[in-house]
Amino acid sequence: MWKHAVRKGAKAARGWVMVGYDLNDGSIFNYLMDTQNLWAVYNMVPILALDVYEHAYARDFGATPDGRGEYVEAFFRNLDWDHVNRQLAQAEAARAAAQSVGDEPKG
Repeated sequence: MWKHAVRKGAKAARGWVMVGYDLNDGSIFNYLMDTQNLWAVYNMVPILALDVYEHAYARDFGATPDGRGEYVEAFFRNLDWDHVNRQLAQAEAARAAAQSVGDEPKG
């Protein structure tokens, strides 16, 4: 189900499909971005980024919707899930550490 949502996002996005970890509630969500350096999503840690600008796939897969689809499938086949899991674990640790601030006894 999650991969299906990312694939749909990749078809619709102009620039990037991002998977983020929400530091407020610990949820994981997908969102689309036109650029990677604008439209900040606050209290979010990126877990996975998929560049779907034409430059990312046109040379290898062709500048067509089918080429984009082949590129997205190749992305998933070659994804380093260990790295993604490390990103998630680091985000979860950051959230836990932030929540523990102020919980320490004052003394």
